[in-house]
Amino acid sequence: MLVKKDIQLHYTENGSIILIVMIMLLLLSIIGIAVNDLSNVEIQLAGNDRIYKQNFFLSESATVIGETQLEDLTPTERSDSNFINYTWLHKYDYTQPIANRINMTHISYWNGGNSANISPTNPQGKFSVVDMGISPDTSQSMTNPESLHLFHIYGLGQSTNGNVIIETLYKATVRND
Repeated sequence: MLVKKDIQLHYTENGSIILIVMIMLLLLSIIGIAVNDLSNVEIQLAGNDRIYKQNFFLSESATVIGETQLEDLTPTERSDSNFINYTWLHKYDYTQPIANRINMTHISYWNGGNSANISPTNPQGKFSVVDMGISPDTSQSMTNPESLHLFHIYGLGQSTNGNVIIETLYKATVRND
């Protein structure tokens, strides 16, 4: 006689594959959201970099135009008495308190006629030149009516999203009045 035994298998892992798939989907979703956020940040960084570079090159070209404008003046035109003829040319006044001296590295000094636009169609690029006086590494002759002055040339590139100011140094002869 054969005895038939009923063998019942107890499966305790019913639905475990669904749970594993759901966890994998959750992890892939989190990774996808993180990658999407990262790409949005990268796009914003690229946009900011583009704006900065535009402002930088605009301020650099303004500095070059300011240098050219200064170069085109004669030593007599660069003298103190002629500064009134050029809105972009200033004399640094060492007698004023430091807070009252012209400081083109602050954006507030660029308004109110202290600078010139690089072109009538582009008011975003401006330049300004400040005569700092006789260059410290030169000697002044009592018989020579001209002396070598140190000029700071500033260029401003500005947009609604930021400003870039570049400062360069330039030496030029000035006719002493």
